[in-house]
Formats: sequence, structure tokens, C-alpha cells
Amino acid sequence: MAKKKKRKLVKKKLAIQCDFEFVQVGDDGMPTPFSHWSRSSAWKDIEQGIKGVSHKRIIGAIDYIFQSTLNIQKGKKKPVVKKETVHMYAWSVQRGIRPKYKLIDAKNDIWEMIPPKDGTYTKDIPEIFNKLFRKKGTKKDLEKFDSFVGIIDIIQKYFNKKDQNKAVDAYVKAMIDKGSQKLYRDDPVTDWEVKKSSFDYMDKKLGTKILKKYTDMIDTYYNNY
Repeated sequence: MAKKKKRKLVKKKLAIQCDFEFVQVGDDGMPTPFSHWSRSSAWKDIEQGIKGVSHKRIIGAIDYIFQSTLNIQKGKKKPVVKKETVHMYAWSVQRGIRPKYKLIDAKNDIWEMIPPKDGTYTKDIPEIFNKLFRKKGTKKDLEKFDSFVGIIDIIQKYFNKKDQNKAVDAYVKAMIDKGSQKLYRDDPVTDWEVKKSSFDYMDKKLGTKILKKYTDMIDTYYNNY
């Protein structure tokens, strides 16, 4: 009987990365519900190869479904009023969401942008859902609100194809338009693999054709990475 060869143990160097996130904590010293919700990655997303950044970007994209054309006044000494198509809320992982505009002349329907420093933010998760979706979320909705795949389910549940595409458009632009965040410095291949996983999931669930529709934007983004 032939003798079994002993396996040689090969030592490998592994690089371990630890990220320290400074977040708001409660009186018990633990992260608040908002801190946990806005910073964590859901396992449902991880199973699809989708990173936490996709969850945060799709939250910001929801409000584009409800874009409005408003009479926006700019300037103090010589104010000028122009019609602009805008979305009403600003989203921040650190602060929550806040209204971006306020009505300053109800008679003439004139609005003014609220400076970020003067904004009133909310970190209450059910209230964030209510403001973004313009409806009170069910218990199931709020459970799904903590993941990218869950939010796609909610969008599919409440909106028609036209409105779904508005959210998809805003999300894709947030991920690969000019000035979008590079997830991996000097590594466009990995950046694309990560972002593509969320695009593929949208295509599968919503029937979008992101790679075909946004070919030029994708090429431009990665040619200038």
C-alpha cells in the first residue's frame, strides 16, 4: 500500500482591515436604531453580492419618484424666480433626511431652498419611510426598509413601471455618473463588479435594462476612473 504523502503547510500573509465608524449612541452606550440602520449591511444584500452603499444610495433615489416643478426664488437683494424640477428631501447617512425647500409665498406658489445648516433633520426610521414614500409603512415594509433588496420589493409593490424607472435612474446616476463615489481606489474592475451586482438585481426584479440603457454613462465613468 502506497504511503500517503504529507501535506505541506504553506504560510500565507493575510491583510485584515478594520473600519472604525463613529456613530451616535444611546444612554446604554449602544448605537441608536438610526446609527445601526444607516451604517449596517443587511445579510440579504450580502447574499446577492450587494454592498451597504447600495442600500444608502437607493434610499436617496426614492424621493426622485416624486419630483415637482416649483417656482424657486434665488437671491436676496434682487430675487429671481425660475421654474425648476426638484425633489423635496435631502438624505444624509449621518443626519437622516430634511426638507430641501420651504414655501415663502403661498399666493404665488413661490418656494426657497433651505440651507443645509438651517435644515430640520429626522432620524426616526418610520418617519423617514413616511416622508420618502408619502405613506405610512406597514410592519413588513419597515422590516424590508433595512436592505437594498427589500427596498426594491417596496418600490415594486407601490409604484408603476414609470415611477420605478425614476428611482432606478436616480440610483444609477448616484453610482456611476460624473463625480460618483469610487468604492475602490485605482481598481475600476472591482468597483464595477460591486455596482453591477445591484444593477443585475434591479434588472431581475424590475425588468430594467441598465447595462443597455446606460452604456455611454458606464463607459465614460470607467474611462475616467
